[in-house]
Amino acid sequence: MMKVFTALESQALVRSRDKLRGLRILSRAGLGFPKTVFSNYFKNVGAIIHKAAGVLVVIKLMEGTQGIGVVLAYNRNSAEPILEAFNGSQARVIV
Repeated sequence: MMKVFTALESQALVRSRDKLRGLRILSRAGLGFPKTVFSNYFKNVGAIIHKAAGVLVVIKLMEGTQGIGVVLAYNRNSAEPILEAFNGSQARVIV
């Protein structure tokens, strides 16, 4: 619409902007991923952390871009209050 050339097709750009859909497409293509959990204000943060727990836990806002809304938790004890804070603000997150 702006008459600007891009090497991307419009659908590829739209898909890449949606984190959940992008991960599903890449997973379907056979790319390996760390354990990933999507949360939509889930109150039992312990269960989320248990499902996704590794050495480190990365918590990302679904709506965040360019590193905004990305938090690195070094253990379960630090991940729980972060998830509780995001849940309190009704933010959808990827763990």
